[in-house]
Amino acid sequence: MNASPADRLQHWHRGALVAGIAGAAVWIVAAFFARAAAWQAYWFAWVFWAGVGFGSLALLLLLSLTPGAWSDAVQRPAEAGVMTLPLLALLLVPPLFFMTDLFAWARPGSLPDAPHRRAWLTVPWFAVRSAACFAVLIPFALAARRSRSPAALRGIGAGGLVAYFICMMFASTDWVLSLEPQWYSTMFVVIFTISQFLTALAGAIVLVTLLARTEPFAALVTTKCLNDLGNLLLAFVMFWAYVAFSQFLIIWSGNLPREISWYLHRRTGGWQWVAVALALFQFAVPFALLLSRAAKQHHRRLGPIAALVFCANVVNVWWLVTPTFQPGGARPPWLEVPAFIGIGGLWCATFLFYLKQRPLVPSRVLDEARNG
Repeated sequence: MNASPADRLQHWHRGALVAGIAGAAVWIVAAFFARAAAWQAYWFAWVFWAGVGFGSLALLLLLSLTPGAWSDAVQRPAEAGVMTLPLLALLLVPPLFFMTDLFAWARPGSLPDAPHRRAWLTVPWFAVRSAACFAVLIPFALAARRSRSPAALRGIGAGGLVAYFICMMFASTDWVLSLEPQWYSTMFVVIFTISQFLTALAGAIVLVTLLARTEPFAALVTTKCLNDLGNLLLAFVMFWAYVAFSQFLIIWSGNLPREISWYLHRRTGGWQWVAVALALFQFAVPFALLLSRAAKQHHRRLGPIAALVFCANVVNVWWLVTPTFQPGGARPPWLEVPAFIGIGGLWCATFLFYLKQRPLVPSRVLDEARNG
């Protein structure tokens, strides 16, 4: 006999909580012996899971602007995802006490020739800007989750998406770009936000496909719903590839020393093979598979494709963040794994806790079904 959705979610919640506590315990022990490396691994893990939380907000705000049958299936996962933002804000506090292990600009005398960067890149202002991102976006998340008026939802969605992109412009600069403060890219914020949305969408699709045959959720997961979700995933896989390649092409054609510095230590020491893997498994393979209508219309085929995209985005964030700390070449991610499991387990436990609080089928859909 198949387990009910509530039983499955409860089982997954316990497993995520145990994994999170175990991963955090291993990471804490490792931090006593390799403090800098441990906090660098923590930063990679936090940036990724923060991306899933903020990407869930972008997905929820998009759903409020484009309601439809496909959006009903991912509404509850998106709502639960945004409720992890307070946890992510709390998990940002510890690294603020170890900024010199993460950011070169936090060390005295690191930016002698850039007074404008010295004024911008200070630990207090970094903390204020990061706090402001959460302070601005969490109210939009709560409002989108609680509102039931279609007109109000459209207003929240439109205003929230504008606020999201503005906040992520600052966040992408502070959290990732400033790891190498001499480098800049006007395209990076687009790559950053698309990666967040793509990860959240892929994760939501994985959850939908896992619950596709449980009642009453199965009524939402129709062939058309899966096809629409697959098409949306395909569109953003292509969009990510377009903006990522555009940034590389523009910088490669310009060939300016300050602009190419970011790519120089990502093309040696094993990092170049990570880039090849991303080109294959975050674009080429999903793109080829999602061209098939049959693959998009069956949950047992679409789920693994979405899982591949989600896992590829883990590697993508690792490739964006970690080469700064390992410019001499990639090393096995001994510390990244427990940090990722620790933060990820706590994130998933929080996500599943809120996912259990409401029926998986939105009340509006049930009301429409009762009324004919």
